[in-house]
Amino acid sequence: MASASFNRPLCRRALIAVCSAILTIYIFLFTRPLPPASTSHSSLYGPRQSDVGSKPLQSPKKDADDKGHAHFNANGKSKVKDLYSDWRSNPSYLISHGSTTCMQPISSYTHSKARTTRRLCDMHSPFNLTTTPSRSPRIAALIAHYGSDRAYGPALQTHLLHGLVHEHEVHVLCDPIVDAVWNKPAFLLKLMMEEMMKPEEKRLEWIFWSDRDTMILDQCRPISSFLPPQRSTQDPPRPTPTPGLFTRLLFKIGLGSSGSNGPKNVHLLIANDKNGLNAGIFLLRVSHTSISFLTAILSYPTHHRKTRLRFKEQTAMSLLISTPEFRPHIQIVPQHWFNSYTGATVFAERMNTTGLEGGFREGYVRRGDFLVHFAGNKKKEQNVKQWAEMLDKEGVVWANKGGIQRDGHQEVTKFWKDLGY
Repeated sequence: MASASFNRPLCRRALIAVCSAILTIYIFLFTRPLPPASTSHSSLYGPRQSDVGSKPLQSPKKDADDKGHAHFNANGKSKVKDLYSDWRSNPSYLISHGSTTCMQPISSYTHSKARTTRRLCDMHSPFNLTTTPSRSPRIAALIAHYGSDRAYGPALQTHLLHGLVHEHEVHVLCDPIVDAVWNKPAFLLKLMMEEMMKPEEKRLEWIFWSDRDTMILDQCRPISSFLPPQRSTQDPPRPTPTPGLFTRLLFKIGLGSSGSNGPKNVHLLIANDKNGLNAGIFLLRVSHTSISFLTAILSYPTHHRKTRLRFKEQTAMSLLISTPEFRPHIQIVPQHWFNSYTGATVFAERMNTTGLEGGFREGYVRRGDFLVHFAGNKKKEQNVKQWAEMLDKEGVVWANKGGIQRDGHQEVTKFWKDLGY
């Protein structure tokens, strides 16, 4: 029997035609044109004021942008933050980060206490809080407050009160981003990158980080009082010194300054204790340099697997600040500026400073110091409670009958002046 003829080219063309028809029908029925790219900033910063319109404000617990940031105004009511509004026209904000509700709206009692504190500060302290300088640095405070342990609540309240008194943002991390203590550089990097995407005239200039086992003692002192003086654009240029051969050699191997015009451009203010660098409290400039620094901290365990990081991120910071890349931008400051240690009873009852002079004893807290840190304290919960009760009783330290035992105001000024600022 003869085999049936089979025209292969014809079958191939027919198959291609059928497939093309099926593809055309699929595109017509099941695809839609893509919407135009949105120019809204809501996905990153939350809704603009123009997006909100006259919509009634919701309760504080529900009022949060799409990043989980809850905002409250000076009356304790919910308010959506307008990124591009004038910085000074907005009240202080408590901004929580994460899906967990770790913070409640600021109470009317706390607002009343902030007003009273501000008035007493103007009367008794060397800081004029009523007349705000026309060019005061934009600063925000950052702190972590997550997990089941809420013993640090009274400590956190001192930071919130300070934010209200000085009208700066307080950002609180309510949920961890990464593992353990590495949340510190991760949270800082998150906020730093968000700020760098804003217009320069609207972004933060400095971030003040403090561990949650800290309490602010002097509510009158602004955080900006620790910063190096800002040079006026009308200041005459400093003469550029010509570095000698030995100075150039030191810089070549990373042990000296570049001999550039004027003092170094500081991006990190941090203190040592008797064990070395302590990363519990520091000031970090909002800048590309700081982003590189935080990125290097987070990536340190990956790129230096054989290096023993005894104190985790703190050891990584200590190693990095000694490198030629970051050393020129670091300034170590005296510990008692914002990282003092000791007990509440001693703070309240001590009438002199006998035995506290010299060496690591300078780090023991005295009346007039800005902050106390419970680093290494085995009874933190008990001590936080004692300090909270004592501070509530003592009130504004500058108006206290015991008086100031260490006024760092002139010391800070002299410190920066001696460095050429």
